[in-house]
Amino acid sequence: EHALAAFTSLGAVMPKLEERGMTVRTLDSAEHALACSRIVDVVSERKLRHVGSLDLWNAIRGAATRPLLDRWAWSRKNSTVDISPLVSSTLALWAAMGQPEETGEVDIY
Repeated sequence: EHALAAFTSLGAVMPKLEERGMTVRTLDSAEHALACSRIVDVVSERKLRHVGSLDLWNAIRGAATRPLLDRWAWSRKNSTVDISPLVSSTLALWAAMGQPEETGEVDIY
């Protein structure tokens, strides 16, 4: 099994996933920024929508961004709410859409 995670939130979770036999594939800064812009693009193109989760709706409304390389990413520090649902959705979309260099199945947790 594989897990996909942002490089900023791995510390506590990675050993537990590896203990369970999972391979963790992290995103570097460039990939993380691309994942953030991808979800905005897909939503703007009306190719993705959510079923009305209040937690995700609140995360979207209160999310702030931060500079990341020559792009941007979600900012947990500057957001007015817990943006974990938005970050999770961003990473799930990145994994679900796949990357050319990756092969095999990806599980989203």
